[in-house]
Amino acid sequence: MIDLEQIKNKKSKLLTTVFLSVLATTLLTISVGFSALNQNLNIAGDVDYEEYRPTLYNVLKNAALNQTYAKLYDGSHQDSLDATLSTKEVYYWYATSTTTADEILDKWNVIFGGFCWQMIRTTDTGGVKMIYNGLPEDGVCNNTGSRQQIGTSKFNSTANKLSDVGYMNKGGWTTNALSLSKTETLLQTATVSNNYWYSDTIVWNETTSKYELVNPQIINSGDIANTIGKYTFLTTTETYTNNAVNYISGTESNKIYYIKLQNGDTLSNYRNSHTYTYGDNYTNNGNETYTITNPETIDITQFFSNRNDLLNKYMCKNAINNTCEEATYVTSTTSTKITYVIQNKYRFANGFTYENGEYTLNNTNEVFYTNYNNARQLGSSHYTCFTNEKTCETIKYVYHISNSDTAYYVYLHDGNSIEYMVNYMLYDDDINTDNSILKTTIDNWYENNLEPFTEYIDDVIYCNSRYVYTTYYNGWNPNSGSINYVRGSIIFSNSIRCNLMTDSFSVSNEKAKLKYPVGLFTSTEMGNLNNDKLRQTGNTYWLLDPDSYSESLVVYHVIYTDGRKMGYTGQNLSFGIRPAIALKPETEYTSGDGSKDNPYIVDTTPNS
Repeated sequence: MIDLEQIKNKKSKLLTTVFLSVLATTLLTISVGFSALNQNLNIAGDVDYEEYRPTLYNVLKNAALNQTYAKLYDGSHQDSLDATLSTKEVYYWYATSTTTADEILDKWNVIFGGFCWQMIRTTDTGGVKMIYNGLPEDGVCNNTGSRQQIGTSKFNSTANKLSDVGYMNKGGWTTNALSLSKTETLLQTATVSNNYWYSDTIVWNETTSKYELVNPQIINSGDIANTIGKYTFLTTTETYTNNAVNYISGTESNKIYYIKLQNGDTLSNYRNSHTYTYGDNYTNNGNETYTITNPETIDITQFFSNRNDLLNKYMCKNAINNTCEEATYVTSTTSTKITYVIQNKYRFANGFTYENGEYTLNNTNEVFYTNYNNARQLGSSHYTCFTNEKTCETIKYVYHISNSDTAYYVYLHDGNSIEYMVNYMLYDDDINTDNSILKTTIDNWYENNLEPFTEYIDDVIYCNSRYVYTTYYNGWNPNSGSINYVRGSIIFSNSIRCNLMTDSFSVSNEKAKLKYPVGLFTSTEMGNLNNDKLRQTGNTYWLLDPDSYSESLVVYHVIYTDGRKMGYTGQNLSFGIRPAIALKPETEYTSGDGSKDNPYIVDTTPNS
């Protein structure tokens, strides 16, 4: 009798044996295959499997390795406050031509957090740094102009303090300006369009207290040159009288230039009180009088015709024997005005002492300001009381004098020096106490739009470089900075690494603390793109780093409408804002090819 149960058990054992045998053979084959694959790969060299992952970092890296559209950055860099995390290479888009730029514009697009972004470079933490590029429309990122920015803002409300170069700052010394020259109006002018009455002679009527023209005649406005040396009320009424009358000393086209006499004054008296003796130099007589060298003299009636003879000459007004109590240097003349600098009025020195609440200029290296043409004589003598005295309670530090003889300066008080003031506004550990207007605007935008996506955003450094190389302090250097050759300090940056901790803005930096991980790109980062078209939006927008402190104006870098990277914009003006963020290391995209029509998608959908 056949035992069916026994047969069933034998059949089951047989099937199990066959299955295990087939499985073993399969595993062996797979093992041999992988071994051969590994052997072949090792022959070809080590392969980094990470470069095949769909990360945004790899998009730029592979473009650089293929020597198309991107480059390896060979400058100094550190994106993380923790240097041990900044170990990756940095790659950035690089256009060699307008054609290449057009192709990159269709390769670097990303949608993240509901917004379009453009990848600018990778970070050395393994992520990618991007610039805001507007809202997508039906999944397409093809914005231009104002749609590529979150709005407009001033950088700061003021731009007249060295501290205004800060993304954050704590205030500081305000720049002041003082003209070291004086301008006087000698003649008045009028346009002649009618046939007025003129006379060679006038009389003063004591009874009416008015001037009268003697035997006046009409002169056609087309014959205006014939009015020189005549008197007129500039009226079409022959019998007109007034307590003021005009003496014409020059004409030009349809204009007359005249001296206004009032209240019975005569031309002779007026000329005597308005004479000008000028020469190539002067002698200081030591008794508070000055004598002009090689003198020549004109009076006010000759000013219009001889005004250019006075230019760049030393002059005495109403001199007696070519001597006066106030020598001046004529810096400019116009048809109606004369501008001059009073000599021995402004004493400068290259240092001071402070005692009992009073500054005293150094006894050595003292020099008086004469005029801009000779301003180099001041050298590094920046300190003055703006008098010819040596002592004052608040001393002034002049960092620049313009070619119009305008001195730009700051007040120093309580014994402070310029070194203390510059350090206070640029380098103090507690310098970052107050937000700039621009930072507040960006923070508010982030809070309302990107805060839910913060877990994807890396805490990298945004460099607001206020570091000044010694050779670029210019007028702010009391030891060697020239007053007349420069206009303040040049704020200088030549890499994407931040020189100072107080300039390295990040969420984790207590000395330059950001509220949110968002900032702006710098001029160096945007400059590395190497093509205006990659930066161009059609609008001007802010960058993070200052360019210079020029006279009374902080100048920040911006990208102009045509994509040029420039630095001639006062920060108290309003321009576009394109925030920058950095996605965390190894951020992957789930779809897309980087084109405007099919951007890379960074999925931020929570896992269910």
